[in-house]
Amino acid sequence: MARHIAFCRLSDADRAAWQQATHVAHVLIFTEDYCPDSVHAIPPLMAIHQVAPFDLRVLRRDEDPDRMRAVTGDPFPRVPTFIFYDKNWQEIGRFVERPEALNHLDELSPDVQLMLRQDRAAFLEWIWDQIFSELRPIAQR
Repeated sequence: MARHIAFCRLSDADRAAWQQATHVAHVLIFTEDYCPDSVHAIPPLMAIHQVAPFDLRVLRRDEDPDRMRAVTGDPFPRVPTFIFYDKNWQEIGRFVERPEALNHLDELSPDVQLMLRQDRAAFLEWIWDQIFSELRPIAQR
């Protein structure tokens, strides 16, 4: 995970958006270290956290599933779940499990599918781009 965090980078546009996102004061993460979706999603959030110093709290789903169900409102909570709050702890956005584009890999061109299967670094960068894209509207509110 540390290697992925070191490798993951924000674009200049995302860096600027998140530096101006002063409305984001707290982020609560529910995760598990054995979850591949968590391993993929946390590096982009850490890249964002380097430029947007919000309060970050990380909880493991399996340590307190009742709390996660209560906070998320989901009877079968998925990880990772990132919940973004303002300074008054009012929710302003969330990211759950994985980017939607990952559910549609079969719709990509065969060449892109093959490249993503064969090149681990390209696959990670593609996933991270999708995550940044889904988190961008939270910064722009």
